[in-house]
Amino acid sequence: MFCNKCGKEVDEKYKFCNFCGTPIKNNQRQNSKTNNINKSKNDLSKNPIFILGIVFLGILMYTFIFVIYPSLIKNDNIQTNSNITVNDIEEKTELNQNPFQILNDYDGAYEFTIEDDNGLGHIFKAKGIIIFDNGVCKAKYKIISDSYNREEKVEGYCGLSTDSRFYFSILNSQKKEQYKYLCQKNENILKCVQISRYNIVGCNLNHDLQLKYKSNSKDIDNIYNEFKTEYEKEEAKKQEEDFKSKCNEYTFEQLARNPDKIKGNSVKVKGKVIQVLESKNTISLRVNITKDSYGYYKDTIYVTYINEAGADRILEDDIITIWGGALGNYKYTSILGAEITLPWIEAEYVELEK
Repeated sequence: MFCNKCGKEVDEKYKFCNFCGTPIKNNQRQNSKTNNINKSKNDLSKNPIFILGIVFLGILMYTFIFVIYPSLIKNDNIQTNSNITVNDIEEKTELNQNPFQILNDYDGAYEFTIEDDNGLGHIFKAKGIIIFDNGVCKAKYKIISDSYNREEKVEGYCGLSTDSRFYFSILNSQKKEQYKYLCQKNENILKCVQISRYNIVGCNLNHDLQLKYKSNSKDIDNIYNEFKTEYEKEEAKKQEEDFKSKCNEYTFEQLARNPDKIKGNSVKVKGKVIQVLESKNTISLRVNITKDSYGYYKDTIYVTYINEAGADRILEDDIITIWGGALGNYKYTSILGAEITLPWIEAEYVELEK
């Protein structure tokens, strides 16, 4: 600090100049402090260590902002979506136009059947039609499982990919790829290998899908309805054959003597109808099932079954074969007031002997 009067340097602790005695003012002290601070700053800014520290700090900030932080964000996203597979990413690709080169050599209607286990013990079956038409793929099929039965109608694209092989993709309602197959033609069969994560019944197991050429029709609804009718007839026939194969033949004595032990069993009997009682939906019959040595039938049982539309009517004196389930005894009161007990069978199938 310097005296304003004589100009000589004076120690800050003095209130008067020790040379001329002039009082030292507060502003002189403040200016002195400011000058000292500025001097210190100037000295510090010229210090090589200080300069290196500033440079190092700048490098750290740049690295964090432009390198480390984006990496942390990316890793967080990867961690959050760690269960997403490559196929999931492909499935989420929205397709607004055909990604394949159109190939008409495969055009036409194909039928298919697939059965798969979802890995948890549940069986899924699907039967239906796939149509390829000038780069467009349409499919309509029925899925059956132990918990539901529904029809699916979906669309997608088909054609040659960049590897010059034939693919078809089925899209979901959001136009995102859901199922994808690579196909190879062998006469009237297309053998298709699953490329997507899930197959056409919704299971994540890899199974081949065989498409059998049916016709050159492009009407998916019409061709599917024809296929469905044929399929349902085949299924009904198969169910009938399976049920009949499980039925055991019983005599009247076996049915009448131990009705509670036989109750619930699948049975087969043959006999002559002696009475027919028809209601709106149910047919009730009294049938004699024991044939004697003279060709006459005796030993009556009681039979009920559901009347199917279009089926032949059962009349008295018809000879029929019955497959059904034993229900124990049926009791009713006759016109004369007597209580009558008969073995009772609920028929699944009744066949008229012609």
